Amino acid sequence: MKKLKGRLLDGYSPKYQDCEVEMSADKIVLRLGDNQEVAWSAVHVLHGELLGGEIRVVLKGTDERVNDPVLILPDLPGVQAGVDVLTGRTRSRIPLFLGIPMLMGGIVCVGAIILFFVSNLWRFVPVSVEEALGDSLRDTILSQFTEVEEPEVLNFLEDCIVRLENPDSPFTITITILDEPEANAFALPGGQIFFFRGLIDESESAEELAGILAHEMAHVERRHGMKNISRAVGTVFVISTMVGIVGGLEELEAAELLLEGASLLSILEYSRKMETDADKIAMEKLQRAEISASGLYEFFNRLQVENEEIESIIPDWMSTHPATGERLIKLKAHVEEEPELLPLMDEESWSVLKGQN
Repeated sequence: MKKLKGRLLDGYSPKYQDCEVEMSADKIVLRLGDNQEVAWSAVHVLHGELLGGEIRVVLKGTDERVNDPVLILPDLPGVQAGVDVLTGRTRSRIPLFLGIPMLMGGIVCVGAIILFFVSNLWRFVPVSVEEALGDSLRDTILSQFTEVEEPEVLNFLEDCIVRLENPDSPFTITITILDEPEANAFALPGGQIFFFRGLIDESESAEELAGILAHEMAHVERRHGMKNISRAVGTVFVISTMVGIVGGLEELEAAELLLEGASLLSILEYSRKMETDADKIAMEKLQRAEISASGLYEFFNRLQVENEEIESIIPDWMSTHPATGERLIKLKAHVEEEPELLPLMDEESWSVLKGQN
């Protein structure tokens, strides 16, 4: 048993009595000045705490006492641990050099869990809400760009939609042509697909337009727009939460930029996966509709030549789309396995469609 000096407030009077204390794992024994010995078993040691450089131990008293007895012990090495054992508590102190990484690891884990759930919010968004969001975004776009009427082009694309659409998809595809010179097309959540006039002008076959349409329809049906919005919202939420939890990090711009950079790369990686997925679904759609994917292959082949200099400067991991070379390899392999298919449009009809400027 460990011996040390202490003071006892017995609960009968307000005076302290000096005592000798022997403490073990199952009891605490006090010897008072008149050689009186008093013992408390572990179950009667209520609790102990460090106050003002001393350890204050509260003991179980009897009904006739005014208060529970209090034993004052010096704050010496091992004393608090001995009291903790008696009261049924154990304390393990984690070294600082381990504590900080563990804390940071815990914060990262919590952030990852939050990000996972927030990023999957799209699963709980009803189709009607997604369509309403797409309609709202469409109105915003049309307030900044000019819509053009192209009856022949729209009729062709709408015929392609019938052949390419997934019968199980809840979305209705709507095509809008914008009077812009860029060769571009994009899809909004809910079924809104936009073609720039420049894309129609630069296309060299009806199969190119059909292939691009299939790609954008895949984005709609796979709900890539909502997934990207959900992930972006989740990333911003986790960044703000983590910076706030860490506390001092909000004063360190480098730390905040690091978090923002990591989340940005996460969003970019997600976009590449969505583009790859859309390519895969587009090839499946074209195959079922008996439309050659050669048009999509030719479009990307031409895009690679036009963007060769840019792609040589920007690393693949910083791009929001898969490298065009990777897409060409997959498309070429698909086209080489295709049976001989009838063209979607003869040269004269294609010239008429292209002639609507």
